[in-house]
Amino acid sequence: MKRMAALLLTLTLLAVGGSVLVGFTVNRQRDRVTVEEETLYGDPAAAQGLCIHSKVHAGQYLFWDTSFRVGEDVSTSFHFDGAGQNVVGGFGGEDFMLSSDLQTHGGMYGSPMLESTTGIERVYWELAQQMEVGEEETLNVDLRTYFDVYPLSMEIHLPGTLFFGGESRDISCDAAAVSAHFREFFAIPITDPLPAKIQVERVSENSYNGSLQHSEEFYDPAAVSTHTDSRCFFAIKNHTPAGNPVDMSRVPGGYGIYSFAYKRVTNWDGHSGGFTIPAGYITGVDAPSLRMVFPLEETTEVLALQADGYSNELQMVTREPDGTYFIVIDIGTMTVQQKIPLFEEGAVQIFSQGNTWAVACGDRLTALDCSETDSYVRLFTVQMPESMYSEILWAEEDMYFPASESSWRDIHLMYHNGRLAFLTKSRLTGNDGYFLTVIDREGVQYCGNLQNSLLSSPYRQGSLWCQTYETELTWD
Repeated sequence: MKRMAALLLTLTLLAVGGSVLVGFTVNRQRDRVTVEEETLYGDPAAAQGLCIHSKVHAGQYLFWDTSFRVGEDVSTSFHFDGAGQNVVGGFGGEDFMLSSDLQTHGGMYGSPMLESTTGIERVYWELAQQMEVGEEETLNVDLRTYFDVYPLSMEIHLPGTLFFGGESRDISCDAAAVSAHFREFFAIPITDPLPAKIQVERVSENSYNGSLQHSEEFYDPAAVSTHTDSRCFFAIKNHTPAGNPVDMSRVPGGYGIYSFAYKRVTNWDGHSGGFTIPAGYITGVDAPSLRMVFPLEETTEVLALQADGYSNELQMVTREPDGTYFIVIDIGTMTVQQKIPLFEEGAVQIFSQGNTWAVACGDRLTALDCSETDSYVRLFTVQMPESMYSEILWAEEDMYFPASESSWRDIHLMYHNGRLAFLTKSRLTGNDGYFLTVIDREGVQYCGNLQNSLLSSPYRQGSLWCQTYETELTWD
């Protein structure tokens, strides 16, 4: 018996000791985060003093806060949250989206056959009415016979507002009125035949499937938007993807930059949950305040728009017949304060964060900033080396990536003391790493890939994978 008790005690001590050893090993390894640097161009010394702060989570339970000063070791703190956290990451979406119903309903889907159906669904419903159950047809139709004006869809994601859709009368007391007001405001007539190929299947007596083949003549407003604490500003296209103009004569005030007021009706920021929607709430969108606030020439297209509430300014990048421009508008007077030429021709890609802008055209990049002066200045225009050129231009042309919205490419800009740091997800390593560029007025000084060991060798426990949900750049 004594031998058995001694054996059990020994086994117990070994088990406890083993658990402690395993726990100690895991605990010791958890802070061992490394960043592997691969120089693609230039000298890493150009990034001296730059620190990349990143927050990584695995399954919203395991969290690492890391700080990496380029060329030095990584400092990391780790914590575990047994309850989990609501981590916000990825693309936050536009503040205001006005799009063509013909664009947003191009896929195959099923719907009930209701007479209250609107937009392209109304066309599907009417065509399905003429078919037998189980019948499927592909038809060539002229959409102008169904619509006098382009059918539009709208989404609003302004801080503290509660707009969930245009026809949701049972959800919001004023959402339908808001949607109706915007559609009436942007009544853009279909002036020419609009041929379309539509596939419809009548699934049952009360439902159907429908799909619409896209055409370059389908007009899409494709709104770009921004906001202050109380107003939303946006611009839309005035031409089809094929470049043909649309009739804006029925839009009050004509073609330009538009604005409407809003107010916060909840402390919900649009990304985190945990609140109760009160009965009979309002959206917070002041639809009657919608108006055109800054006229544009018909030949001008707004490619990017950003509001700075502190300086009471709108900044935008426009394409005009003689090139692209960076323009600053005073919100109080809606008058142009600055107009800086960028490139004479060519499609551009636009990146911004705070007061720093970078505009790429071909293998050239222009940076602008106002942090050291009272107005925006062109910091430099540089020729990009192939390594940087290929990394930036893997995105689509004429795309605007505001880093403040944590776009899917996770782009960050930081200008300080004559140097601009440009950080983005790497095309070569994808989610596993970042691509870092440092530029000054003499040109691109450094390009390199940075791979975080947490991301390149994902921690896995069941379905838990490491993901970055917050990144910040600072210069010493």
